[in-house]
Amino acid sequence: MVQTEKIAAVLHTLLAFGALWILISCFWRSHRLDALRDRLFDLRHELFAMAERKEIAFEHPAYSMLRVQFNRMLARAHRITGLMLLVRAPQRIENPRQRWLESLTTLPAETQQKLMNIEERMGVAVVWHLIVGSPITILILLYQIIEMFLKRKGNPPEQTHRLIADEVARSMEALDRIPEDEHAMAAG
Repeated sequence: MVQTEKIAAVLHTLLAFGALWILISCFWRSHRLDALRDRLFDLRHELFAMAERKEIAFEHPAYSMLRVQFNRMLARAHRITGLMLLVRAPQRIENPRQRWLESLTTLPAETQQKLMNIEERMGVAVVWHLIVGSPITILILLYQIIEMFLKRKGNPPEQTHRLIADEVARSMEALDRIPEDEHAMAAG
């Protein structure tokens, strides 16, 4: 009788872990992805509303580059994973944020601040998506934060989330250069 109870307990535990795995792999991932895209759409709409109110011209490079960054994140949101943090983009691939920061200099200070705030919230949304993604991602982030801390000789990195978001942006730039499917590979 005791043996049967042990076998039943093991089977129930395995069944519970299996159900948890299905829940996480099928529903949690899609929910996280939808939540990230919703947040990015809201922020992109806020950017559009600024241009609509004539706070910035639709043709201004700062507006265009930030809109392109939002569109890239929205289109490739399914590819934003913790593994992106392990695979470093080649150094020759620049961070698109540098050009964007340069384009801000032609705008009034208030508009610059609003755009930087929108861009900052985009970075935070992407980093939060990564952190909530998996325990492995949390370990990768902790390792990279410690590595940055040691490289700076004990000085804490300023805006850790900004550094991570920049690395994700560089990785997205690198991913844009890789075809997503074999049909694109054959065509290219």
